[in-house]
Amino acid sequence: MRLKSSTPSTTPDAVIVEVLSAAEETVYCRIYTPMTGEILNQFSLQPIMASLFPVAGQSNIVELVGTVHTISAQRSDIIDIAYIVPIQELESGMVHITGASNLFFARYGFSEKDKLFQFPSSLYFAIQYIYPFSFRIFSSLNMLALNLKKSLFHTPESQEPKKVFRVSFSAEAFHYMSLRIGILSSVQTTVQRCQRIVKYYDTLKTESGSRVNNLAYLRILTSSALNSLRSVIGFGIGIGAAGVRPSKARPLQYCTIGSLLSSVECPTDIPAEILRKPTTRVECNGIDFIYTHETQTLMCTVRFSKIPVVTADVATSRIAAALVSAGAGGAYVGACFHYREEMFEVVAIHEQLCRCLSLEHDNKTMDLNLDLVNNLVNSFGT
Repeated sequence: MRLKSSTPSTTPDAVIVEVLSAAEETVYCRIYTPMTGEILNQFSLQPIMASLFPVAGQSNIVELVGTVHTISAQRSDIIDIAYIVPIQELESGMVHITGASNLFFARYGFSEKDKLFQFPSSLYFAIQYIYPFSFRIFSSLNMLALNLKKSLFHTPESQEPKKVFRVSFSAEAFHYMSLRIGILSSVQTTVQRCQRIVKYYDTLKTESGSRVNNLAYLRILTSSALNSLRSVIGFGIGIGAAGVRPSKARPLQYCTIGSLLSSVECPTDIPAEILRKPTTRVECNGIDFIYTHETQTLMCTVRFSKIPVVTADVATSRIAAALVSAGAGGAYVGACFHYREEMFEVVAIHEQLCRCLSLEHDNKTMDLNLDLVNNLVNSFGT
C-alpha cells in the first residue's frame, strides 16, 4: 500500500508499506524504501543494468528494499494500492503494466539481524487458492495492458485502424481504474440495456428470453485521460509498431525507419457530441471501455492512427523509451514500401529479386527487382 506519512519515502507525502496484519480500523505494516548506492556498496550487490535486467533497467521502475521498521496506520491513511513485484517476475515477460505509477520491484529485504534476504521469487504469479485483494486487481489490469499492447502491434496498412476485444475483468479492478483516471478528464456514465438470451433446460427445451444488463462506460477521449490511463496500466499503452511478429528465427523486432507507427492520437478536449450524449459513437482516436456487471466482462474498442516513421523523432516524441532502428540501407526482410498505390512487405531476398507480399490483398505476392525495391523502401513515408 501507499500511505500518508511524514517518514522518509519515495515521494514527499507517501511511504510504501506491506500490510502484515489488520484490525478493524488499523493496519500494521512494514516499510519499504528505495534501494540506495550505500546499501549496494555495503553488501557488495550488483546494480541494475539493462544488459542483465532489460525490463527493470529500461522502464524506470523504482527498486525497493524491505526494512525492519514497522508502523501502525489508520485505514483512512491509505492513498493507493502499490504492487511490489519480484525481479524474476518483472523480467519473465508476464508483467505488462510496466510504467504504472504504483508498480515497483524488489530483490532484497532486511531481516531483524540487519542482514539481507532474497525477496520471494514468486509472488503475483504463484498458484494460490485464495488471492489477496491487490492480486486480483493486479491480474485484471495486467491482462488488460497485455491486450491493449497487442492490439496496436503487427497491424498492416490495409487493416482498419480500429481494434475490438473482450476480456474477463473483475468489478473491483474496473472501479479502481475508473477512480484513478478520474471523472474530470474521462467520460464516465452507466446505462441499462435489455439483452435477448436463450434459456437452456435439462429437459432439452430451449426458450427465448431477455435480461437487463448494467453497463458502465469509461471513455478515454482526451490526451489528459490517456496520460491518466498510462499511470494506471503503463506508459506503453496507446502506441505500437506495425511490424511483423517476432519468431524463433527472428526473436527481436524493432521499430524501424520506414515502418508504420500505431498511435492513439487523442484530442485536447472532449468532442461536443459526447458532452451532449456520453454514449454516442465517435470516429476520433480514443479508447472506449464498456463493462458489463452481470457477466464481469470488459469490451475495449481502440481507435488509432497509422503514422509513417520518417525519423526517429516520430516515435520518441510519443514514447521516450522508444528504440528506433535505421534498418538496412534499402531493402531488407520486413521492410514496407508503396508500389502502384499498394503497400507491400519484403518477405525474402534472393540475388537481384525481392519476394514481396501485399498487405492489402491476401496471398498476393510479387517478385520485384532489388534496385527498384531499394528505392521504394528508401522513399517510403516521405
